[in-house]
Amino acid sequence: LFIWLGVAAGITRLDLPVADLALRYIAAGILLGFIRGFLTEYIFTRLEKRELNQK
Repeated sequence: LFIWLGVAAGITRLDLPVADLALRYIAAGILLGFIRGFLTEYIFTRLEKRELNQK
């Protein structure tokens, strides 16, 4: 939130639209959410296979 407010204040001071910044933040958040979810699933699958092979 503090990063958003700081960047938005600078964008507003330059008389640029904040909507473009908001859309980019949303897009980055969605993309990073997918990447984190994929990595979590990948790591979980690898650990699950390792555990099943040890039994």
